[in-house]
Amino acid sequence: MKLRSTRLLTVAGISLFTLGPMLHCTAARADLPPAPIQIQGCVTTPATEEFTFPAPDGGPTVTQLATPAMVIIRYVNTSSNPIATIDFGLVSGGKLAAMVRDIGSFAPQADVMHAFGINNSAVIRTSMLSSCVPLRIRYANGDSWTNPAPPSR
Repeated sequence: MKLRSTRLLTVAGISLFTLGPMLHCTAARADLPPAPIQIQGCVTTPATEEFTFPAPDGGPTVTQLATPAMVIIRYVNTSSNPIATIDFGLVSGGKLAAMVRDIGSFAPQADVMHAFGINNSAVIRTSMLSSCVPLRIRYANGDSWTNPAPPSR
């Protein structure tokens, strides 16, 4: 996995370095043109509850806050245009389990990794065979792309 930054990104206790073996990518269909982004990885994490535990040094107790269920997506803009919005679908068993939207300014060849809160039931329904696919992309210039073969609901 090629990294452009040495900064360690941690989301809900999952670092970029531990995400590597958990990556789930979607294979492109040979009969369709490639999407304007390349999904590098997609992983879900279930919600966690808040809990309190004693500090290891004997100090006061520590409370770890609850975290929402999340999908973490890493992708590269392979188009020649900056992207403004991407709608992703979380797919499990061939069916759409959840959708998320990434909004920003993603330059050509930008390597992006973002985490999105999702309903915990979507994480419970997904399996280790889940994947992420781009559904719709809007470019900064107003042009758009729509997945020609979106997953069923």
